[in-house]
Amino acid sequence: MRTLKFRIFYQKDETGYLTKRTIYLGQHFTYWTGWSKVAKCQFTGLKDKNGKDIYEGDLILSDYLRDEKTKSVIEWYFSGWYAKSLEDPSKQVAGYGNLFNCKNIEIIGNIYENPELCQTH
Repeated sequence: MRTLKFRIFYQKDETGYLTKRTIYLGQHFTYWTGWSKVAKCQFTGLKDKNGKDIYEGDLILSDYLRDEKTKSVIEWYFSGWYAKSLEDPSKQVAGYGNLFNCKNIEIIGNIYENPELCQTH
């Protein structure tokens, strides 16, 4: 059974500084005064090739469908995780069962801390 945990991004109201913290389902935590919650991203239960936890909103490189690496974002869609190509957002690179059998997934950032990586050529 996978661990149910979330990565939560907060932004300092006065400065715009962005930070994150990880909480586990059922864990008690206090809200920070002067900070606004930006996003709550769920852990997929999977790790990239370097052993890093993969969360919703992570930006990845994968060579699942092509000989070259494709930049994608991890999203929840109806009933499961999938990677949506940033090069052609109408294309789903692969769903949970297929993509995540691939050993060449590498997290390169996330959409909150690295929005510049979302841009394509």
